[in-house]
This record gives sequence, structure tokens and C-alpha cells, in this order.
Amino acid sequence: MFTALYRTFNSFPVNVLYELNESSSLENSEEWITDLSVNEQNITLEYFRTFRSVELLYDFITEQETPEILSKTYKASCSISLYNKRIVIYGSKAACSNLERYLEKKAHIKLFSSKVEMQGILNKISTKMYQIKSVEYCNVEFLNVNLNSLTLNVKTNIDAQQILSKVPSSPSKTSIEIYYGKTCYKLNIDFINGSMKLNYDSFKSNDIEDLKELILSFFEEE
Repeated sequence: MFTALYRTFNSFPVNVLYELNESSSLENSEEWITDLSVNEQNITLEYFRTFRSVELLYDFITEQETPEILSKTYKASCSISLYNKRIVIYGSKAACSNLERYLEKKAHIKLFSSKVEMQGILNKISTKMYQIKSVEYCNVEFLNVNLNSLTLNVKTNIDAQQILSKVPSSPSKTSIEIYYGKTCYKLNIDFINGSMKLNYDSFKSNDIEDLKELILSFFEEE
């Protein structure tokens, strides 16, 4: 799964990132940042987080279970626009959520969800083969009934466009399938939280890098 989080901020203490980057090279920590690059308008960095767990492994020779410490490292990348005051965090789901927490706790940066528009997404994927599968709403009026939530599964993009034009509210979530030949990628978008999750079969993901670039292009302003 590939995850992208879209955030905004009011102020950004760049000097704190320099300190965190320097301390990361000295400390033996479970999380650290590296490859920090800063210019007048943009900042990029890489974040790593190691998760450790104790699991029981069965030894067929001794016929006993022995505890063993296992570790796995997850990575997330971060692109920051100082001019637009926007951040996109992308990579593995576990690392993305932890990088957001890391920036807020260690760098003292208050992050806010960045609104992503449905029509902006459709404009970006207009050259791709895609199918809108579902559209969700929160606190919406539908057929003269006020609903806390509403999920509409659709069969065609025409049906989806009719729903978007007739429901007097912006969708809260949507699920879109994007096709490359016979390979299907499922993109789940949370407009309220400003997050996207791309699910795919890793054994058939020859076009995944192109899709990742497409998702990151949502971060760019029209």
C-alpha cells in the first residue's frame, strides 16, 4: 500500500529540522530523518521508523518455541512548500502517520488537513482509464432526508458525475479504480482527512511509479 497525506501549516521552524537531522546521525534511535535538503522555497527529507516485536518461532529440531526479536523498518518521504505552506507526506502507511506525529512532536509544527477537491482529482486522471466505484458523504441531505452519512456505489462514471452534480455537498470519500492494461489499482481518497491510499498487487505493479507520481501531482496547485 502506498499512502499520501496532504497537510498545511502556518509557520515552519526550519532550524529545528537541521538540529533533528544532525541528532539523527548521532543517536541510535528507532526513528530518524535523513537526506534533508533545504532551499528558499522547498524542503525535502526522508524518514525511517523501525518497529520491533517479539515473536515465538518454532524450532523443529528441539520441538520448542523460542522468543525472537524481529524488526522491520518503514520509510516515508516528505516534500514541503514554504511558499504555499503545504506538506505532502508519502510512503508506507505506518511511516506516514509516524512522520506526521514526529514533525508535530519533535519539530513543533502544527499540521492541518489540506483540502483536496474531487474535480481536481478527476482532472488529473482524465488521461487514464478509470472507474469511480463509490462516493461517500457526511451530514448530507438526500431525497429530502438529512443523513449523518451516505455511501453510493456506482456502476459507471456517468452515474457518478450525475451524483456529484445533484448532491448539494462535497463528497467526504471516494474509491476509484485506475487501470493499466489488465492491472487494476484501487485508490481510496479521504477528502476530509486529506489522505490517499493506493492498494495494488505488488507482483503486478509495473506501473506503480507512474501512479505514485500521479498521486503526488495532486499536491501541485492548478
